[in-house]
Amino acid sequence: LGDPWPDDGTAPMSVALNRISAETGALFVVAAGNTGPSEESIGTPASADAALTVGAVDREDELAEFSSRGPRWVNGAIKPDITAPGVDIVAAKAAQGVIGTPAGEGYVSLSGTSMAAPHVAGAAAILAQRHPEWTAEALKATLMSSAKANPELSVFEQGSGRVDVAAAVATSVTAFPASLSVGTVQWPHGDDEPIASTLTYRNTGTSPVTLDLVADLRGPDGEAAPEGMFTLSTDRVTVPAGGSAEAILTTDTTVEAPDGIYSGTVLATAGETTVRTPVAVNREVESYDVTLRFLGKDGNPTPDYWFRFVSLTSPKAYLPYDESGTVVARLPKGEYYLEATTFDPTDRSSSDVIEPRFSVTGPTEETLDPRQAKPIGMSVRDPDARPGEAVASYEMTTEWGSTGVTAIMPNFDGVTTRPSRTTAPGAFRFVLEASLAEPDGTEEGSEFHASPYLYHAQHTDDSGRVPDDVWPRLTDDQFARVVSRHAVATPGKIGVRDSMLTMPLPFTLTEYYTPDVQWWPNFTEAAEWNEFPPSGLGSFTATPKTYRLGKATEERWNVGVFGPGVAYDGGYGSFGRLGDELVVNVGLHSDGNLGREGRSSDATGTTELLLDGEVVAESEYPGYVITEVGPERATYTARTTATQPGPLSTRVDAEWTFSSGHVAGEDPAPIPALAMRFSPNLDDHNAAKAGKRFRFPVHVQRNGAERPGRVNPPRVEVSYDDGQTWRQARLSRDRDHWVAEVNHPRDAEFVSLRSSVSDRDGNTLKQTILHAYALS
Repeated sequence: LGDPWPDDGTAPMSVALNRISAETGALFVVAAGNTGPSEESIGTPASADAALTVGAVDREDELAEFSSRGPRWVNGAIKPDITAPGVDIVAAKAAQGVIGTPAGEGYVSLSGTSMAAPHVAGAAAILAQRHPEWTAEALKATLMSSAKANPELSVFEQGSGRVDVAAAVATSVTAFPASLSVGTVQWPHGDDEPIASTLTYRNTGTSPVTLDLVADLRGPDGEAAPEGMFTLSTDRVTVPAGGSAEAILTTDTTVEAPDGIYSGTVLATAGETTVRTPVAVNREVESYDVTLRFLGKDGNPTPDYWFRFVSLTSPKAYLPYDESGTVVARLPKGEYYLEATTFDPTDRSSSDVIEPRFSVTGPTEETLDPRQAKPIGMSVRDPDARPGEAVASYEMTTEWGSTGVTAIMPNFDGVTTRPSRTTAPGAFRFVLEASLAEPDGTEEGSEFHASPYLYHAQHTDDSGRVPDDVWPRLTDDQFARVVSRHAVATPGKIGVRDSMLTMPLPFTLTEYYTPDVQWWPNFTEAAEWNEFPPSGLGSFTATPKTYRLGKATEERWNVGVFGPGVAYDGGYGSFGRLGDELVVNVGLHSDGNLGREGRSSDATGTTELLLDGEVVAESEYPGYVITEVGPERATYTARTTATQPGPLSTRVDAEWTFSSGHVAGEDPAPIPALAMRFSPNLDDHNAAKAGKRFRFPVHVQRNGAERPGRVNPPRVEVSYDDGQTWRQARLSRDRDHWVAEVNHPRDAEFVSLRSSVSDRDGNTLKQTILHAYALS
């Protein structure tokens, strides 16, 4: 329950936490988040003032790499407040739990700040049990005051330090407030006023305690703060039994010192007792007010806007908001990427302003007026062509990484952008992309039914700015041409290309692709144009396609054999593992194109994962199961069945055997399971001629690899009576694949295929496809 996006403590959840804390006296112990190691990575509700926000350390009290850290976004407040062990923590496993590394019967091991927070909640409960009259503030302050600090970590990484339950229970002295976030003192600093902060020490013991006070703070360069910057009103206080005493910490930012954040601790010691109070102040670097005025299309100020300044030298963003339409952003001197949008809720139009290199060297004002923007779009040879999907991208490369925004829309209607006034050659590019076809002219029904063409257009401007011309006009000689034939697989269905163009089947489509660009075309069957999700067979591109200018190429869609298939996608593919989580996710109705995977949304079935003949996981989804397994390397069997109305691939049975062991790191690894694909040259109704000798390619694939590597010769069998009898097909090798030869009887209606393959490592596949293709 929360949001990892950096927050300044004003998000609704943080505000609610503060309110509920005040109303009920409850102490909320909140995990800091797992978005480290970047600064300002505390989200909500961890950002709430009243929360006791917990970061994670390991068994050596070293900060966990994943632990979110401060300072808090925008205002520089100290967060997290405390740390606790959060790396490889063993805890009880939920009965149906699927996450974590097994750690004995009924237990798992996990890492995260959510494993650290319960340690602190438990410590707070112990204190509350001993002191039921204590407030949430007292519980929080006592835990923080008594924490054990790591001298190598800043207060923005650890707060006051790692929770120490024994010290919290034993201490009688607590400092209030639990931390001092002095805030930001604006540049320049010659006329800064001293800031006095009161520290109150309370003694719940029966004897007075005398504390020696020291302020230990360091600047942005790691050096000790200069003399006179932080001054305590006294270096010793005596706190009476059952009473309190005060000390004043004065912060003077007029002293000669580097600009930046100063942080550290006020230490109060008495013998073996140490009371810590984290302290931070931002002596602002040279910064200026940048005033933005947002106007609507009527020329009046509008509250309907969004913007952000992103530093080009560090991963920091600035995005304040003011409902008046005039907003002031306080920015350090430097260069920024500006991204802004105004909206018109009446017609749902929008207007963008992008400045790749916005320089801040003094107070600056900028008016963002949508009347200065131009409509964006794309045109092709046919003036009637309209986009069914549109994309506009502003892509910026900075010194620290990439930023920008991509908008995915049904079309470009109502979208405008202002040509940039600044440039960043080599760092910024403006990209438009669209799929365009001929509308069918109907107000209801498919907008692009039976269009004879489909354009896949991408236009990139590398000038370093949003250009003056944001409506490129493209000619056919700029495209690679592809003739796509779409076959009938399920009678009564229509075809849907790229979730946009619908077509009667069979159907031939002329496509135009911007060359040398990766594309991911797809196809699905549907009962009607607006069916969602579409029913029937579907194929999607897993290995992206790149087309070149020149002679037109031909592609076929919805042509069998529809069966289990994997396609190399550069990732873990259809069989993968991370840690001890094993995933099987196979498209059981992939077509004959090796770069695609496919499924039937009408299919029903089951999937099982077995170890030593025992079922360790099962699901009611054909081709899919996910589960936690033991870390040791073992041989598994995945078994699945899928049935569908047909008439093709009415039943698919497959069984894989493979070995798998623990996968360390953060990236899933592919399991080298095998697949077999058949690519016969069928007609547009997925049929071959009866009474004829027939040859077709047989391909072996390996999950997670571009090529299968060394495998044993496969076996293919054919049946013409729906699997009642089988006969072996003749196989011959042809370079990187095999060719099967069969003799179709004159009176058969369908061909079923049974096949198997193995390799020297023990990976095997057995599969059966009933009604693999038709005969006519």
